[in-house]
Amino acid sequence: MAKKIWVNIEGGDPTKSEGRVVQFDINATETKPGSAKGVDVFVFGEPDGGNEDATYMGAAHRGQNFQTDPPYCTKVTLVGTKTPAKVQISIAGGDKWGFKVSKKADASGAKKKPGDPYEAWRKIYVQVGHMADCSSVDPTSLNGKLAKLFIEIEKVGAMRELPHAGTSPEIVPPMSALGKAAGAPPHPAITVRVVFVDRIIRPGDLKWDFDFTPSMLSKGRQMKIKVKDDKLSWPFDDWLQSGKIYLFDGKGARMAEDPIQNFVSRTKAGKGSSGRSYEHKEGLVTNRLLFDFKKFPNIERWMAEKGGKGKIFIGMRNIESSAGGLAHPTSPWVTVASRSGWFYKKRKDMPQILLHELGHITGNVLRHIPRFTADTGVSDDSDENSMWYDKHGGVGNHCHSGSTLKADTCEAGPGACVMFHSTGGGGNDFCDSCQKILKRAPLSKLGRVNVWGDAGWA
Repeated sequence: MAKKIWVNIEGGDPTKSEGRVVQFDINATETKPGSAKGVDVFVFGEPDGGNEDATYMGAAHRGQNFQTDPPYCTKVTLVGTKTPAKVQISIAGGDKWGFKVSKKADASGAKKKPGDPYEAWRKIYVQVGHMADCSSVDPTSLNGKLAKLFIEIEKVGAMRELPHAGTSPEIVPPMSALGKAAGAPPHPAITVRVVFVDRIIRPGDLKWDFDFTPSMLSKGRQMKIKVKDDKLSWPFDDWLQSGKIYLFDGKGARMAEDPIQNFVSRTKAGKGSSGRSYEHKEGLVTNRLLFDFKKFPNIERWMAEKGGKGKIFIGMRNIESSAGGLAHPTSPWVTVASRSGWFYKKRKDMPQILLHELGHITGNVLRHIPRFTADTGVSDDSDENSMWYDKHGGVGNHCHSGSTLKADTCEAGPGACVMFHSTGGGGNDFCDSCQKILKRAPLSKLGRVNVWGDAGWA
């Protein structure tokens, strides 16, 4: 059985199989005491025939001294009868390496190093937390699917319970809370923080205007209005940005005007009909506004005006909330949300969502696949990824393997890749194309953009 080498743990301990450097002893016999010391021998790496095509890896990611003749030759000067040899292997998941040692640089008379070959694996550490009562999944439960990609998740510490707070793509308070609770990870560059939250919100601005008449006001001079597009669904204190109210008589002449701030408030809901309303720790808030005109200038005169009309202009901070997942573009952060408004993701969908977002964090989905020259390993153009797509109903880099691209939508079939843009599409594993990308990915620094740098995304 091959020995696992965790090639993405930079600066790791070779004796613990951490890092790309393989360390083993070269044993030498001496004709007399001390005669081996100072003698040069040559170690040759022997890549397995099934290793990744070298043209998909740059020079820095290949086996040590790939450009020598014979290739993969490293000179080692003996220090005695036992000398440690240190040789760097390639980064592609599943690459296997054996070694042989010769007294000559041309590899003649080389003897194969006994023992099992070394196999490149990638370790991903995970710190995980969840808002109280929100659905979650243990990230290590994905290791069965990740094993064929030669990736293994190791959880750092226990699942942490986090306070309920707003979550957005730019500012993620639960991430900060998890960091304080879990502490500094052993390998920050390859540690993913995963938080399971109530919902992901995207704040924006909504400007709206509408007409009203005296008949729409109650005897108490109040009126309730449902916000356009059902978007105002989070209780921000600064939800109201601007606005003005105008009253006109039956002939269209202006009777009164005043800023909106003193006459509008948001109505609160009761416990609601949701069987899981206990998850709404931030408080239930409807998308309805209450206008109270009792103290509005000229309101009684306007109420008596035949044909009177009113006009309201309002600027609001609107919120679009979503259930699903979000991978931060640069930091190794994953957020998985169980609710959007009154809609809940099924608990059985949570592993699929998490696997999808970890796919982003580890470098998928590339638009262009970097290629390199065989002899020198320098950049040499790229391949178009025929499975890549953006838009078509989703946002970001996604995969349409097993689905059908249309003008504005992408319809998934039962065999769709897990990197399709939404859950429920049927796919719960990586397609062949995405598996190849993940096997080649240099995972020494995680984050959607960090893995490949600028290459592949444009």
